[in-house]
Amino acid sequence: MKVKKQEDTIISMYFINRQDAAFKLLKKMEKIRFIEPVVVVGLARGGVEVAYYIAKGLGRPLDCICPKKISHPMNPEYALGAITEYKDIALNEKGAELMGIDHHYLMELKEEAYFKAKNKSQIVRKGRKEIQVEEATVLLVDDGLATGLTMLASIRSMKNKKAKKIIAVAPVASSLALKLIEGECDEIIVGLEDPFLSAVGEYFEDFSEVKDEVVINYLKT
Repeated sequence: MKVKKQEDTIISMYFINRQDAAFKLLKKMEKIRFIEPVVVVGLARGGVEVAYYIAKGLGRPLDCICPKKISHPMNPEYALGAITEYKDIALNEKGAELMGIDHHYLMELKEEAYFKAKNKSQIVRKGRKEIQVEEATVLLVDDGLATGLTMLASIRSMKNKKAKKIIAVAPVASSLALKLIEGECDEIIVGLEDPFLSAVGEYFEDFSEVKDEVVINYLKT
């Protein structure tokens, strides 16, 4: 498994916005232009914006996946795991135990997150059919990896859909996130690895929320 990283300092790797991040990542993808077939899959919602510009730059089709974080009920920012609309899951079981969440309750939270992921997928797809990824190289794109759990769940979904090769892509990632996913995908392309990453938005001048309507429009084009 190969990890591609920029050698720039943290300060020089700030991104203007998600579009700027996509353009910087495209510079590391020249060889992908010669691979067929390739499908670019963005993690909704923010990852779809990055994925849109990557797909456009590579001349490849765009699709999305809608993983949902399984959050601690008293601390929504604390990730207990993630699940996709296809029921593929990545759990932080040690973290759940430390936070006093037993297995039964964790499974309840998982089901709640699954229905949210499924609902989000229905909203942004609006009946649009999925692009088949079987035997294709899949670029799984997010706008940043803090815990890596949503990316890991998405990787597992692409595996179950028989993707030939899975490349995880993000402008910035924590060392913890990279360690979590490196054994489950074929390659990782990141702009910056930061062992002290706490919030992805800190690396962008503009990290505005991406609305459902924007995702819908990206998927139409």
